Amino acid sequence: MSDNDHFWRGASPRAWAPADWNLGALHPRADMHEDENGYEISVDLPGVDEQCIQLVLDNNILTIWGQVAPSKPERAGSFHIMERAAGAFRRSIPIPAKLDEGRVSASFRNGVLRITLPKAVPSEPGGKRIPVESA
Repeated sequence: MSDNDHFWRGASPRAWAPADWNLGALHPRADMHEDENGYEISVDLPGVDEQCIQLVLDNNILTIWGQVAPSKPERAGSFHIMERAAGAFRRSIPIPAKLDEGRVSASFRNGVLRITLPKAVPSEPGGKRIPVESA
């Protein structure tokens, strides 16, 4: 066996994994886009059943939880390579502006979760005037 063969046989598969793989932990990739109306977050969740996704918005932090089911062989035998990750994941994304929480929405299609987060309407300068009515 050559020196090169010894090197590859001894190499850990984790050594060649993407940096965000984090030793097998699931970390879904996301994009967050902002315009004058709000934010749209797209999260890649291939292989995730939409029933296994939970979203929570608390103190302008959006937290996404989910579960990727382990793959099951379709026929008898054993795996020679098993690289697709399975298990639970959690991702928290801070949102930089006040939101209109009553209009936040989410959809899931073709393995992509899209969350729409409308910005709150700015309050009147100098605060909101409150009319006083006579009794």
